[in-house]
Amino acid sequence: MTYRRAVAYAFKTILIGTGAVCATLGASASQAQTTPQIAIVPASSNPPVPAGLKVTCTPNANTGAPSPTCPVIQYGGVTTWAYSFIDNRVSYGIVSYDANGAVLKNMTRDGARYVYKMTVDPIAKTVSIFGQSDAKVDVAWSDLPTSSPVYAWVPAASPPANVVKGANMAQAPVCRGLGQYDRPWAGWWDGAACNGSYGGNKMPATKNVQFLTLVSGTVTWTPGQSSRYNQVGPLPPNSINAGKTYSGYDQVLCSYGGYIGWVYSNICEQSGTHQGGIGPFVLTGAVQ
Repeated sequence: MTYRRAVAYAFKTILIGTGAVCATLGASASQAQTTPQIAIVPASSNPPVPAGLKVTCTPNANTGAPSPTCPVIQYGGVTTWAYSFIDNRVSYGIVSYDANGAVLKNMTRDGARYVYKMTVDPIAKTVSIFGQSDAKVDVAWSDLPTSSPVYAWVPAASPPANVVKGANMAQAPVCRGLGQYDRPWAGWWDGAACNGSYGGNKMPATKNVQFLTLVSGTVTWTPGQSSRYNQVGPLPPNSINAGKTYSGYDQVLCSYGGYIGWVYSNICEQSGTHQGGIGPFVLTGAVQ
């Protein structure tokens, strides 16, 4: 295995995809975001309501009559309800739940009550919650919590929407496929092949190519914990394994200089350029 040039380790303690993004890296968590969706659910299907709040959904802006359904926000594996207050103040209690019904966040937004409609603005990155007399409040996507990211491998001839990319700089798409002698490789897409790595050498995979896509949550690249450059240290929990090589090594996905490789002997081995690269990072979450 060949060692990479030393890099500026002061930048290594960032976590891409959780809001702590260093602008000088040219990376953005926005490429990792999915878009919030509005779902219509039975009004009686709510998880436990926090004290002081109540479910009050109406069919339109001009009535206080209860509706059998409620709009909710679904974003990053989390469902968010807009409750009204028991004392009928003109405010929402906006409560977000994980898949098990546990409260992740409870915030108050003043200015409207008795929700009847929600809309998503992909430009402003807000969700508008409409209530009585068409009064509304806006909630920024960044104020909506997300759960652990979930990914899926998708067969495709080119990177699809929501493809996962490297942690910084080049931000190459994550892929896997079969190369010479049908040997499996995971790595980064260069427009024609999926480039795995073996000893730092490029191992193109052109058959059965799949791309890793984000299903829910936010792409999370966790920085390595070693004090030596391009050494990973202990693997973080929920590291993503792209499958074994033909020789039986796990291909735990890592990113170095924006390119994708896999962890071998505690080093992020990848076949892209590494001049000035920042890293390594290990992809974490779950694959469905």
